[in-house]
Amino acid sequence: MKFEFKFGTAKQRVQNHLSYKLGRAMIENSHSLWGLIKIPFILRCITKKHKQNLTQNSLPLSAYRTIKKP
Repeated sequence: MKFEFKFGTAKQRVQNHLSYKLGRAMIENSHSLWGLIKIPFILRCITKKHKQNLTQNSLPLSAYRTIKKP
């Protein structure tokens, strides 16, 4: 299996970081007064979705029991 299919490209991994998502939203919405008013709500929504996505994609601790402790 190709590495890109399993882990994604470097661009996709960087764009999946929370700081990238928040910065992009701030830049896109900073060009108008209405956008500046919406920024706190948009940032909160992005943060909430990111945290939900992390918890859904993470494995439970029982999946790591096969790893040997140092």
